Parts: sequence; structure tokens; C-alpha cells
Amino acid sequence: MSRDSHPHAGQTMRQSPLFSSSTHASPNRRAMLALLAAGATAARIPAVDAATGSAPNDLPTYTVHDARIGPNGRTATVAIRRGGPSAYSCCLRFEIDGGASPQSGAFVFEYDVDEILIAVSLPNPGTDASIRIQPFVTYDFRPVIAKGAARIGRDALDPSPLAPGATARAWNAPKPRPVAKGWTRDFHSDLVTDFVCTATGLDRDGRPCFTNSLPSGRAQFTNAEVGLYSDPRLHGTAPLQMLDGRRLLVPERLPHPIVLTQGGHSKRCTHSTPLVSTEHNGRLGYGRFAYRFALLSMQQGCWPAGWQLCLPHYRWPNCEQDTVEISFNQPDPVSVLPYQTNWWGAAGTGGSKEGQFVDIERLLPNFRYDEPHTYWSEWTPERMAFGIDETLTFSVPNRFFLTNPADPGDPNRVFMMLQIALGGAGGNTEKGLYPMAPSKWAPGAPAMLVEHMAHYAMPV
Repeated sequence: MSRDSHPHAGQTMRQSPLFSSSTHASPNRRAMLALLAAGATAARIPAVDAATGSAPNDLPTYTVHDARIGPNGRTATVAIRRGGPSAYSCCLRFEIDGGASPQSGAFVFEYDVDEILIAVSLPNPGTDASIRIQPFVTYDFRPVIAKGAARIGRDALDPSPLAPGATARAWNAPKPRPVAKGWTRDFHSDLVTDFVCTATGLDRDGRPCFTNSLPSGRAQFTNAEVGLYSDPRLHGTAPLQMLDGRRLLVPERLPHPIVLTQGGHSKRCTHSTPLVSTEHNGRLGYGRFAYRFALLSMQQGCWPAGWQLCLPHYRWPNCEQDTVEISFNQPDPVSVLPYQTNWWGAAGTGGSKEGQFVDIERLLPNFRYDEPHTYWSEWTPERMAFGIDETLTFSVPNRFFLTNPADPGDPNRVFMMLQIALGGAGGNTEKGLYPMAPSKWAPGAPAMLVEHMAHYAMPV
């Protein structure tokens, strides 16, 4: 949950010249994705003294090949290939004209795949068609489309053979990404069993426990959030409730605004932000970070997230790992897309980031926010990978490294947080409906219903 707001805040986006909006189901989502398409990429910010010494300058390249129609005149296979670094996994979308099938689709070109194959059916023998591809919405990096269109016809050429050992797969073939074999679960909490969360991060016996405060304090002073990261004993709020035996994170409206002052900044908080943080529970190293939850009755202004951060906080953005953020800044929650981001850079700078929105409509059919999903990220020396449930959605080269992966006290280890921030990238909370603190949650009020948060350690 960066100190910045939404990845595209303040930017002008132009409609894609390549894809029509008719391929999207929801009118609101159609409008949003039309804006976010080809022109939505932000300029990359150089990282002064970043963990790797510089911002990324070696990006993946994707090429769509011509495809010869088969002997029956009705089928063809189009090959799409990647060049450049293999740590990237990017979502690509395609459209095919000429009455061919499929007419459109999306897939993630995964880091361990060299070629994606699209089987095409034509309406009549010998019909010519064409295919066009482009990346889905990225920010602060832009995959290179070396050849974004190709003909599918009788005189088109077959792609040249792949090099020995290369990997190809069909664009719509499922490729589950469970936790890797040999990775061991070293942290797990359902936020119910043996759960204690205090303002200090210490229980009554002085032992470490969850906390409800950010490392930097009880508010985000440098963005447009309006939420107080509240403690029920200190502020008379009810951010942590229960529903059917599970933990419920509940955002609320404060009866009276609270003004906080810190480090020369002031913040007028009108709402209560629920947060659970493992800041005091021990830091975590390379491995998979997983947050499983459902989002109930999200309102404008809600900005839920599961994310990791390194301490001390003044090192930001070196590093911040946003396993998932979802900005409900639209009147229709169906219009909203999750996004996933890797941050790094020198302390006190804007740093650098690489991120991508998730094309949930195409990659995860029948996806609903009010049903439980596992949002995950994997941090390894080679890459930062992100996913939802067992689908890999995005990956980039790792830019932030442990000094000694075998050392539990390594200063570059991170901690985990779950929250619903309010305002900022979430939009205007005055357009949403929030219960008055202290509340008792009822259907129709916004909340995050948590099943668990967990970490699976990579062997070192």
C-alpha cells in the first residue's frame, strides 16, 4: 500500500486504437478498460541507488507469427514468442478477425514458457484472417511488442522451429501454480486461533503479537487517505469483528473527525481503517506470501490490500511488495480490477515500481470479490511473481535481495499486512456507505472476511 495513490492517478489515458470495447461484458468495465488500454503505461521512474543499481532497462519482447492454414482449409495455429529476460510474466490480449474463432482472449505469457500457441478455426476453407496482440494494462514498464499483428492465410509462412529444450503451451491450457514442492509453511494465522492484536504489538505478558498500527504511525500522512488506523481501546472503534467463526475487518465512519500531527504533517481522519500487521511477529524471507479473503459490499473509498514491507519504514520504498491492491474508486464494484506491484529504490525517493492490472474477466472467469480468493506473491532471488488462486498473473525480475537468506535476523526480511485503507486510491469515501463506529456489522456494510494469511518458506 504505497505512499503514492493509484498507479495512474493524475495521468491522462487514451483509448486503445487496437481493440474495440465490445469484447467486455460490463458497461462500466468497458469504459474503464477502454481508458486503461494501450496508453495507460506510466513513464518509468529512475531508481537512484536502487537495490540493483538502476531501473530496469531490459524488457521482454513479444512477436506474433504468421500461421499457414492446415490442409483442410479450416484450421491454423498461430505462434506467439517471447524474447529477452525470462523473469517476466505478462498478460497479453488478442483479437482475431475474419469470422474466425476464438474472436478474442487473454493469457499470461509465463516466465517459464517460450511459445504460446493459439489454435484458430476459420468459417470457410481458405478464408484469410488476421490476429493482433497487445499487453494488458501495465505501469512503469512496457513489454515490447516487436510484431503485434500477422495474417492467417493460405500463403502465410509457418513459424520457424523453436530451439531445443524450449517450452510451448496452448494459450487456454490451465497451468496451476500451487505452492512449490519443498517449500514449508513457517507462518499461518486465521486471525482467530490464539489471535491477539494490540496497539503496541505486545500482548499482556509482553510477548509479540499482531498490531493495528502502521510502522509510520496511525495515518498515511503523505497521500489522500482519510482513515485512522485505529485501536478499539484507544479510539472507541470496532475494526475487528467476527462472522460465522471468521475474522471480519470492518471500516467505519468516526463519530467525530480526529486530527493527527506527526513529523510536520497533519491528517484529518474521518473514518476508521482496519489493519492487522505481523510487524512484531518475526520477519519473513524468500517464499510465497498468501492472503485468502472475501470482500463484502465494497463501497467507494475502499482500498483493500494484502502487502509486505521492510523495516525500518524510512527505508521505503526499499522494499514494498503489493501482493494485491484493489481501488474501489468506481460506483460499480464490477468495474474494478486488482493490481499487483513490486517497488524498490533508495530511501526518500519515489523509487521505481513495476506492476500490472489483472484481467480477471478473461483470466479468471466468473470471478467475484465477495467469494474467497487466495491472493499470493512469491519472492525469490530471481523474480517477484504474483497470482490469484492457482493462476500466475504477473512476474518481474527481483530487485531487492536478502543479505543472508539463512539468517532469521536478516535486515531485509519483510512482514505482512491485511487492511482496508480508506480514501486515497480508493476514491471518495463520502460517496460510500459506512457504519458509524463502534459498529456491529450487518449485511450491506463493507468488510473483509478473512480465512487466513500465510507464508511458505523457500529452501535456502
